[in-house]
Amino acid sequence: MKQEKNANEGISPEASLAKSREEIREITKSILDLANARQKLSLQVSRDKVLLGEAIANPEIERELLTESIEYSKSIGLDEEFARDLVLELMRFS
Repeated sequence: MKQEKNANEGISPEASLAKSREEIREITKSILDLANARQKLSLQVSRDKVLLGEAIANPEIERELLTESIEYSKSIGLDEEFARDLVLELMRFS
């Protein structure tokens, strides 16, 4: 596995820790913003399905999304189980 360069290299451990914590906060906010956008889109999908007379749940589409998400997670080095759980939670709240 390729070793990643420490982005905080050359600064004190205290400053590095503070910088990393701030980055984690910002990334967490970004994740929440994306989850919010996803929920809004899934609500629109539900409304459209109702207007079209389609069932809200579509297990085939959900399976495809889960499979695609797991494959993508593998390609970026994200833990497969974590990705599966995350996507299932996103779908559960949609």
